[in-house]
Amino acid sequence: MKGGIAQKITLTIVAVAVGGIVLAGLMANVAWEWNFRRYLSSVAVEQNEKIVEALVELYSEETAWSGVRHQVMQMGLTSGTQIRLFDQGGVLVTDSLPRMMMGRHGRRWQLAQEQRGLVQSYDLKISEKMVGTVEITRLGQQRHLS
Repeated sequence: MKGGIAQKITLTIVAVAVGGIVLAGLMANVAWEWNFRRYLSSVAVEQNEKIVEALVELYSEETAWSGVRHQVMQMGLTSGTQIRLFDQGGVLVTDSLPRMMMGRHGRRWQLAQEQRGLVQSYDLKISEKMVGTVEITRLGQQRHLS
């Protein structure tokens, strides 16, 4: 009878210990994932702010959006983003994705990204004067990163 009780107590202690280890692992994983998402989100915001600053600076030098098309393409390629630049009237000036993505399939993809919340829009201002807007879409990231 004593061996049976001791065995049950031992199994209970082992089960509690294993359960505690599993629970601690799950909690650590959730905390790590939350912190990593927060980090990626802050990196994305910082990168977007740099893109906005660069566009405002380019506009200041050119005083027109037509002169910055090539730079917008390069920024999009190097930052892993789609950059859609609109003038102050809301007319699309340039899109950093290749022309093949601007057709029907590209527009469907753009709408899906907007629905997922991956498109961020920023006003472009110089001395409080609105000179345009930019939409920045993170390419290849999931919704949870925003």
